[in-house]
Amino acid sequence: MSLRRTLVRTTLALAILGAAIGAALAVFLVRGSGKLVVLPVPTGSYAVGRVSYDWVDESRQEVFAPKQGEKGSGAKHKKRELMVWFWYPATPDSGAKPGAYLPGKWGRAIERDRGPFLWQRLDWVQVHAIPDAPVSAAQPGYPVLIFSTGYGRVPTDYTVLAEDLASHGYVVVGIANTYSAPVVAFPDGRVVSRVREAALPEGSRLAEKTAADRLVMVWAEDVIFVIDQLDRLSTDASGGFFGRLDVTRLGVFGHSFGGAAAVEACSRDSRCKAAVDIGGALFGDVPRVGLKQPCMFVLGERATPPRIVFLTHRFSRREAEEELAREIRDMDSASRAALAAYKVSVHGARHFNFSDSAVLFSPIMKAGGTLGSIEGARGLRITSDYVRAFFDKYLNNADSPLLDGAPSEYPEVSFESRAGPTGVSPETGK
Repeated sequence: MSLRRTLVRTTLALAILGAAIGAALAVFLVRGSGKLVVLPVPTGSYAVGRVSYDWVDESRQEVFAPKQGEKGSGAKHKKRELMVWFWYPATPDSGAKPGAYLPGKWGRAIERDRGPFLWQRLDWVQVHAIPDAPVSAAQPGYPVLIFSTGYGRVPTDYTVLAEDLASHGYVVVGIANTYSAPVVAFPDGRVVSRVREAALPEGSRLAEKTAADRLVMVWAEDVIFVIDQLDRLSTDASGGFFGRLDVTRLGVFGHSFGGAAAVEACSRDSRCKAAVDIGGALFGDVPRVGLKQPCMFVLGERATPPRIVFLTHRFSRREAEEELAREIRDMDSASRAALAAYKVSVHGARHFNFSDSAVLFSPIMKAGGTLGSIEGARGLRITSDYVRAFFDKYLNNADSPLLDGAPSEYPEVSFESRAGPTGVSPETGK
């Protein structure tokens, strides 16, 4: 836990420094080409729309809100409030153009939070989703995938994955976890920052696990609240998603800490039919009580961190290896009772290869060790293909050769699968 977070922090520091040095080069490239980065084109047949919602959970108190006037304050409600992003199959109007990578106050707030040199470049990133485009009427209803981001991330940090899944007929719903996300910008102009109370503190392993177990429960409740809202949205005759959300075909997935939240939420709510954890160590109750629904774990190479981490922090390689082994044991324990379980290891991928960082900031983040040797767009394509194959099988009843264990077009992948529970209780081990 502390090892992974230390690695992330080291990488972000390197990224900001490298971005400042490279800012002049970036400006030169943009002036010469008119655009710096075009995200990988979605591989499905649908055009993609994007929209966001501001939702308040009246059943929950906001436990992380600072007092008015303190740093990070800006809450309007005493209840839990979330911004939720949708990517979906769309039929855009003729001449409609894609939106910004981070629109409006989101982009400005992220720039202030993370530094202008690094995030200024996102103004020059070309996405493919059309803001507020009409939902496609090609199908009577679309399966829904709720996505939980990594800690310190926002849903748009996973635009490549979200757009690709939406282009294949999924409605992808990304949650910005208020007070844990770096910033959350609400439609009325409020901008809420992360706060210490919703952070994962450095300290003893017990203190870190206690804090992580507490936070993952809040995030899991965020997922469950969004499921409730989707039921209402699908039956709202005045809304654009009326009758278009097939909530009987609903899956949950997430990256890093969000992967843990996804699995935890799925274990607690039977409306979730399948779950995917991308690169996330497990916390909460699920390693002990287990998950009954089909699940998939997508992993990068289980490599120890780069030398810079051991030089600047108090970690030994033995401790790193023990922590990685513990993560695998937790995944095996959580999935013992599952209807089916899959483990996909992508060689050459590291932690941030599963986010847009793989195609936006590759040289900088490779130096920090959170990106591996795999080409960025290829790693994201592999991730999307396996995640989609899994949800196709368990939400759409459509088999895929990728899940059969047969040789695939991706030699970078090591694949394991198990059909049916092992009969071993995660709680007793018997």
